[in-house]
Amino acid sequence: SEYFAKTTDGGLSWITQTPGTDIYFYTDVAFKDANHGVVTAQTNTGAGVYVTSNGGATWTNASGVSAIPYGLCYAAGDTYFLANNNGDIQKSTDNGLTWTTVYSGGGMMLGVDFYNALIGIGLSEDGRIVKTYDGGATWQTQITAFGQPLWRSAGWDTQNDVYTVGTPEYIFKSTDGGATWTDDYPASTYNPALYDIHFGHGIGYIC
Repeated sequence: SEYFAKTTDGGLSWITQTPGTDIYFYTDVAFKDANHGVVTAQTNTGAGVYVTSNGGATWTNASGVSAIPYGLCYAAGDTYFLANNNGDIQKSTDNGLTWTTVYSGGGMMLGVDFYNALIGIGLSEDGRIVKTYDGGATWQTQITAFGQPLWRSAGWDTQNDVYTVGTPEYIFKSTDGGATWTDDYPASTYNPALYDIHFGHGIGYIC
């Protein structure tokens, strides 16, 4: 739905906000600090990307967005990346205000995550995992197998240890920075869908 909210007490209470109008549903959110953040959405008429520099008090519409964004991440400095349903990965170097396409592979890109300013992964609906070592200037396809899952999210534990999750219930792990992948959840029944993974202080969370 179009619900979006902010907490200032660690999640005990939430204050509803409206970054955009004509929202069908919000797709992702990423903040680099307490004030600067980006929210992505599918609107009733297309795509929406909204930027704040004051902790959500006000929001500005971004420009240059090529399609509906499904994945978003903060990389470093003033740089964010998003993945969209046109098969593009786009990059912003001004805290999300303007976007340019750095990868276009067709289909839908559903997720993107960066370890730092240079190293990142993009995820597709057709099983592709693409990786960049130079901040999005060039990309290499890492994997196209495993029954073509809908990869949805990647999470970096360390520079070498990175995980991907998707639909059906796939959890794959790489211990060499994304060069090779193995099934990290062989006991899965492959029934539910996994939408997001996040690491903090060595602990991983999946929803």
